Amino acid sequence: MTKKIGQINKILYFKMKILILIKYMIYKITFQVQRKRLQKMQDVISRNKELGEQVSQVCCTICLGEAENKIFADLACNHKFCFDCIFDWAQVTNLCPMCRQEFRQIKKIDLNKGKETYVSVKKKKQRVNNDDDEFFDEENYDVENLDETCYVCKSSENEQEMLICDDCQFHICHVNCDDEIRDGRIPQGNWFCHECRGRGSYMDMLLERNQERTTLNDQNYDEDIDSIFSQE
Repeated sequence: MTKKIGQINKILYFKMKILILIKYMIYKITFQVQRKRLQKMQDVISRNKELGEQVSQVCCTICLGEAENKIFADLACNHKFCFDCIFDWAQVTNLCPMCRQEFRQIKKIDLNKGKETYVSVKKKKQRVNNDDDEFFDEENYDVENLDETCYVCKSSENEQEMLICDDCQFHICHVNCDDEIRDGRIPQGNWFCHECRGRGSYMDMLLERNQERTTLNDQNYDEDIDSIFSQE
């Protein structure tokens, strides 16, 4: 009887050692997981702090405002802009507005999520107008015959009905090929090709966006002033 009790005690002791070992292993694994999770959280906090300092220093030279919604863009040349502004800019040309260096991707930095992503930019062939040093996208045109054919129908016939863009002095178009000329007559005054019209609309949009931000900042300033005086 005593021998059986001794064997049972040995079995219980062995099981207790196994349970203690299992608990220790679980504790060790849990501790390592928690430590890694804590380190990751600290890295995110540190990164957000670093991004926050960068955002506070960003003044977009396109819209002349601060990074909207804490989302800004960083180019390879280290110039920073509002992401929306430089993304729209890239639809016209992939040259930096500041240094004219070509860029093929935009680093989008979202401070709200503490996240960085890269947005590819399509390479555009550029032609320089020496008069005003502006850039034009020639990607969809036959460069050799560009100044001899209508950019809409690609025909060089009926030269007497062709218009030359008064802005870029580069694109030509038949009167009947321009969908905005309804009477089929050569318009009096200046005429602009579709690309120059689009670029003008884009600049108007930026000016309007900047005006909206300025108005909002003025309203917030007035509200802060009223709040200070109401507390006195």
